Amino acid sequence: MLNTKFPRLVGDIGHPDTFPFPIKRLMIDEANSRNVVIDGEVGLADAFCRGARRLEEEGACAIATSCGFLACFQKELAQSVSIPVGASALLLVPLIAQLFGNEKKIGVLTARKSSMSDRQLLACGVDRRAIALEGMEDTEFYRVYVENKAEVDKARLSSEILERGMNLVARDGGVGAILLECTNMPPFAGRLRSSAGVPVFDVRDLVWALHRATCGYKE
Repeated sequence: MLNTKFPRLVGDIGHPDTFPFPIKRLMIDEANSRNVVIDGEVGLADAFCRGARRLEEEGACAIATSCGFLACFQKELAQSVSIPVGASALLLVPLIAQLFGNEKKIGVLTARKSSMSDRQLLACGVDRRAIALEGMEDTEFYRVYVENKAEVDKARLSSEILERGMNLVARDGGVGAILLECTNMPPFAGRLRSSAGVPVFDVRDLVWALHRATCGYKE
């Protein structure tokens, strides 16, 4: 997890009640929303790999991260441990594209569009031509989760997620599905899911898949 002060509501990957199974949270002290999302994660790979090894030693059966921009470390993290690692919800994009065919793009809603480089996309097997990208710049969501604000107006953030998500739906004939790249978006995505008219995926789908595959799953 990043070292942040912003609130984590139920649905956020960092909230202990988001999942009905045990979660061990490990903060990487030197990583924060600014140096990961804005500055480009320079020099942080070793710290995250050390954290991954520590979690494995403490009994974790799978690992995820609290920021989709850590996609750039997917290979390094996966190679540093013997358990599966899902560094970003972006890993779901190739699967979603196959599920819905190639006629429409996958809409990706990200915290900061200008920071989403080919480095993150290629690390997760994502072809930029297959996605439509929308960012949260100039919103209260951005101020909370990128600029690390301590208070949150849930209704306002829900409206912003709805607006930016519907921008994707309306763009160029629409999209076949939407992926919420940012791990902080799920608590505010209810209105988008009920209004978009297309499936909406997020990092929780990835975490559930990891848990069911590695930690045991009972019908």
